[in-house]
Amino acid sequence: MGLKVNKKRAVAVGDSIKGDVGSGVKAGLGSGLLVTETSEDVQTILDRTKPKTQNVEDLKDAEELKSVLRGTAVEAIPTKEVKQSKAGIFHFGKKSSNKPE
Repeated sequence: MGLKVNKKRAVAVGDSIKGDVGSGVKAGLGSGLLVTETSEDVQTILDRTKPKTQNVEDLKDAEELKSVLRGTAVEAIPTKEVKQSKAGIFHFGKKSSNKPE
C-alpha cells in the first residue's frame, strides 16, 4: 500500500547534505533542498568535496558529497540571509510565505 509519489518531481528537504538530502538521492528523488544558516555553510560543504589531505576519512566524505551532488539537483537556502519582515514573513523574491497564524 502506501502513498504513490512521482519521484522525479519529489524534493528531499533537510539540513543535512548526506543525511536528509542524501537519503532522497538514494530513494531516487529528483531534487534536494538543503537548509543552512549562511552561505559560508554552503561553501564549507563545497570545499569538503575537494579534500586538502589524502586522509581516508576526508576522501570518503568527499566522494559521498560528490555522489549526492551528482545524483540530484540540490538547491540551498541560507536562512539568515533570507529577508524577513517585522511580522516574521520570509520574502523569497516576488513570492513570500503566508502570514503566520
